[in-house]
Amino acid sequence: MDLAWFVDGLDDTFITFLKKTPDALKSYEEMIKTLKGVELNALNGQGIPADLLEQFDKFEAEQFALSFTLGEVKKYIAMKCPEIKEEDNAGVRVQEIVIGYINRALKGGSRGSKEDDNSDASLSGASKMEYLSSRGKIEKAKADNAEIATYQLQLKELDRQAYQKLIFAWQNLVFHRASVYTQIKLNREKIDNPRRKEYGMSL
Repeated sequence: MDLAWFVDGLDDTFITFLKKTPDALKSYEEMIKTLKGVELNALNGQGIPADLLEQFDKFEAEQFALSFTLGEVKKYIAMKCPEIKEEDNAGVRVQEIVIGYINRALKGGSRGSKEDDNSDASLSGASKMEYLSSRGKIEKAKADNAEIATYQLQLKELDRQAYQKLIFAWQNLVFHRASVYTQIKLNREKIDNPRRKEYGMSL
């Protein structure tokens, strides 16, 4: 079955990822700067902070977009894998490593290399649904037990931690996108042509 149409579409996504990543990383850093500028000590827990849900929406939209794009980049690399042979597999190993970086971004944990025991958080890390669920439970408990002052403190702390989680979540996006981008840029030739021509390729 001819998969030319499939490969062409992946090629466009792959090139777009490389072109857009430098500007994307700058925008991620701007988001972190904005969130770090929030005066957390001023939060009182009286209501959901005005911009917090919007910040969740921005992160989750970018999280989804990047996860989808990395999935397409992973498919692109997989389609470049040559016929399995015993010789000249250095390029194939590079492909495996880059796919490992992508897997780490999408799922967390190690990059898929036996030599690497490091563990990293995935692209997730901040969830509006989890925040709203937690806040709703505390608000209900507070309404049922108005005399207990600690519920108000819990709401204040929940809001404070929500901003902090968003900062860490954006940092994870920076780390994973930059990691994948760097590995691709440094090894582009081996990814596109993993085996020397004298050994031939099967695409």
